[in-house]
Amino acid sequence: MRRETWKKQLEPYAEFYRTAVIEIQDAVAELNDADLEALAHACTYPTTSNCASATFRVTPLVLREVRTEQYKRKENKVKA
Repeated sequence: MRRETWKKQLEPYAEFYRTAVIEIQDAVAELNDADLEALAHACTYPTTSNCASATFRVTPLVLREVRTEQYKRKENKVKA
């Protein structure tokens, strides 16, 4: 398959993913420190057998964004 063909086929899905990541980042950024930590803790519970597939699959993404936000806040406190 030529590069341009597969790229065009996948681009709409990549845009869906980008949109979801931005929405997760925005939602996570609005949480206070305690809620961020609670969300990180909640991310330890999903497994393939105890929740919906979408919940299980989004957990690593949510956790990554929570940890990124916590790191940013820590860095900002150090600079202040």
